[in-house]
Amino acid sequence: MASGGTSGVAPVSDAGPDSGIMPGSVPSAGCGKAWTGATGMWVPQPTGCPSPRLTGGYAAINDNQGTAVCQAIPPGGTVPATAAEGTPEYRGWWVYVPNGYDPTKPHTVIYNGAGCGDGNYFTAGEFGYAYNTVDGGNAILVGLDYDTFSYVPGCYDSRDPQSNDLAFMPWLMNEIEGTLCVDTTREWMSEYNNAEPSLAQQFDCAFPARLRGQVLVGGSEPGASSYLGTLPPCNPAPTAAFYVRDFNDTDNPYVNILPGCSRVLQQNGCINTKCDPLDTTLTTPYPVPSGVTLPAGASCVKFIGCPAEYPVAFCVTYNQGPGNDQNWGVDTMFWDFISGLSPASSGTTALPPCPTPTFEPPAGAIQAGSDVVISAAGLPAGGEILFTTDGTVPTRNSPPYNAGAVGIQVNADETFHAISTTMGVTCTDSAVAIAGYTIE
Repeated sequence: MASGGTSGVAPVSDAGPDSGIMPGSVPSAGCGKAWTGATGMWVPQPTGCPSPRLTGGYAAINDNQGTAVCQAIPPGGTVPATAAEGTPEYRGWWVYVPNGYDPTKPHTVIYNGAGCGDGNYFTAGEFGYAYNTVDGGNAILVGLDYDTFSYVPGCYDSRDPQSNDLAFMPWLMNEIEGTLCVDTTREWMSEYNNAEPSLAQQFDCAFPARLRGQVLVGGSEPGASSYLGTLPPCNPAPTAAFYVRDFNDTDNPYVNILPGCSRVLQQNGCINTKCDPLDTTLTTPYPVPSGVTLPAGASCVKFIGCPAEYPVAFCVTYNQGPGNDQNWGVDTMFWDFISGLSPASSGTTALPPCPTPTFEPPAGAIQAGSDVVISAAGLPAGGEILFTTDGTVPTRNSPPYNAGAVGIQVNADETFHAISTTMGVTCTDSAVAIAGYTIE
């Protein structure tokens, strides 16, 4: 890595998964499906999306917009030939499926964000923390490539609503859940970020109900102090969290993470919502697992008064530069935290259904040239209506309805199918609405 992140250590093979299924697991749609890709190594996805490691070099000035085999984000968006900040883009990702992978066993998933600054945007996904060396083969790892058009080159995008990362993450979670056997109560976000606002902080604000928790080194709350980025409207669902921050960080001041930590304490229903890990009246020591030797002066604590299912832990280090965390075992520390938490007793947080779309005028006979308006009253911010006119049921890849109050002109007999969706962020996909029109 060029400016931090974890050290680029080639992953080693894991020992294979342990047996047994954790009580309370909720299997994903991918359980029972065979995985045909390689195991015990990082594999770029989707197949054919540019991979410098497997193709021997990919020189495209960090721009894969001409490679339509990659996934268009936002889903269903049309990627322009010359894309720019905030426009749709093609995205890729990486997966690490453990040796001995059992497609009938729901696995923990860790979505891994690398540190910013790698010179190649498309290998960043495999340079997060090396959990495969400490997890006993029990986790599926998913590496996130950079947002090609982030306002910070070689990084992720913490703006709202311009960030394609906010659209990419819920889509990617659905893709992983549908492809691999995932325990949907044990999906985690891991990130290292030394100089910019935190992607993880956006996610634990926008869709904490999709994530069991986050583990984070560095970073800051988007909008904290003078740092760029803005938060979306926050969902108040709880989420477990573990922060590691250096008190003497000069690139990204320590205080910039505190507002986000305080927000999570509030979301979790903790008795105290002040985030001050150095205040011994608010915290209790966090037990450091075997294999971890904290650097000089460092301390790790857990905040008092939080639900046992949603703890908030915090380690403060001193004079630790970018990339030093692996030297003392932060990946072991984080895996101990992740594996030590059982699924929340309620399973994944139940989401309400999105509102079913309605049509105006109602279905029936209309005059040629009439406009049909599709709406979904009460659809949360960031949601959209997707529709079809070919008789098929809409999916999340169907065209979005963008006609607003003007509507779609109908000049021949037509049948519309429509759903509303937030891609699983704040509500589940709505029931399918159908309206058939005949020309008078």
